[in-house]
Amino acid sequence: MPVYRNWSGSFQFKYQKLHQPTSESEIVAVVRQATNSRQKVKVVGSGHSCSQIAKADDAILISLKNYNRILEADPSSGLVKAQSGIILRDLCKQLKHHGLALQNMGTIDEQTLAGAIATGTHGTGITQPAIDQQIHAYTLVTGTGEVIEVDQNHELYEAGKVALGALGILSTITLKCVANFKLEVNTFSTSLQQAVKKLPEHLQSPYFRLWWFPHTNKVQVWQANETTKPASIESKWAYWYKNILLGNYVTELGLWFTSFLPTSIRSFNRWVFNQLFSQPQSNVRYAYDAFVIPIRTKQLVMEYAIPIGQAESAIKKMEAFIESGSQVVHFPIEIRFAPSNEAWMSMSYERTSCYIGIITYHPYGKKIPHEPYFRQIHHILADFDARPHWAKIHYFSAEALEQKYAKWNDFKRLRSQLDPEGMFENEYLKKLFSTEKKT
Repeated sequence: MPVYRNWSGSFQFKYQKLHQPTSESEIVAVVRQATNSRQKVKVVGSGHSCSQIAKADDAILISLKNYNRILEADPSSGLVKAQSGIILRDLCKQLKHHGLALQNMGTIDEQTLAGAIATGTHGTGITQPAIDQQIHAYTLVTGTGEVIEVDQNHELYEAGKVALGALGILSTITLKCVANFKLEVNTFSTSLQQAVKKLPEHLQSPYFRLWWFPHTNKVQVWQANETTKPASIESKWAYWYKNILLGNYVTELGLWFTSFLPTSIRSFNRWVFNQLFSQPQSNVRYAYDAFVIPIRTKQLVMEYAIPIGQAESAIKKMEAFIESGSQVVHFPIEIRFAPSNEAWMSMSYERTSCYIGIITYHPYGKKIPHEPYFRQIHHILADFDARPHWAKIHYFSAEALEQKYAKWNDFKRLRSQLDPEGMFENEYLKKLFSTEKKT
């Protein structure tokens, strides 16, 4: 049997057959064929999720890599209809040709549009919407092969966005884009204590995040504001030297060396910060170029969202744990912010949130122990009513999550209606939504 491996190498599994449809009718045909043969179906995107949300042993896989075109684009209204398998990188490049852009996005552009939406992928800024909040309408292929057209007046509108692949297959997606715009990006370094103290001030910036470098007491502050200034000119050599050579190749080599002497991670974190992040910088870039960062080193990530009012207390508690010296950890801890979201399963459902993401690298594929670190941060943030990013590692039980999401049981009922035979169920979804209570 063929084997599927995700990007980070955190999991692999054997599957029955891989389909690569080019049309909605072909997607429907695969689902109906699987229904008739009583086989599971799972859509796989670009494999960037390090959770096991896409792991489906012995299932029929659907890759939407060839279902990747923009079908309609109206620069006057900003409405863009696209096939859900389009990669964010390709989507943004094509939007630019129409004079359009996404209002906000994360630092990685290699996910499919469907995968980014289904897992709640986001950027940063307490007034700036996640990708699922930029949806105007979409079509959904259910577990029976029915195609449902969903707009803002449909009862499925908020339920079917961040849906973890549990309700069906996102097919076509109409986005509400904005006119292409430029951002003036300013970065500078400060202490963690000062960054936390000035959070209310920093949050006045439309786009704002912190990159915290453990064991250094240093933070890079990243702020961006829309501007009409001309875009900065950066040589390709300078970009390659800083972002690819130092930021990826040299950094990965350093991470590999520190794997043999973990206590050296402290010194390595300081070196990376001093080389790449310590100096203040200002530049003007088009939004897509400002958002995206080239990341090539394999990694495992855990990211939780907490109410924004608890950010300062949570960060201080994390700092006390990390600086206690019980563990050495990789950089950076990424701290981002998001507005309240009405998507039922969004991390930010009905609350403005602070996202805290931690990371463990796997240089050249070498496995680095992460469990003690991740679990300790889990326990810290769980005390602050944390919710997990579905595409990343988390340690919440279904019972604990049910208490965190007001629409949890409504979502389970919809899942039973739209996928009555459990066509899209895998072990990940079964653990979350099984009706059996754990002892």
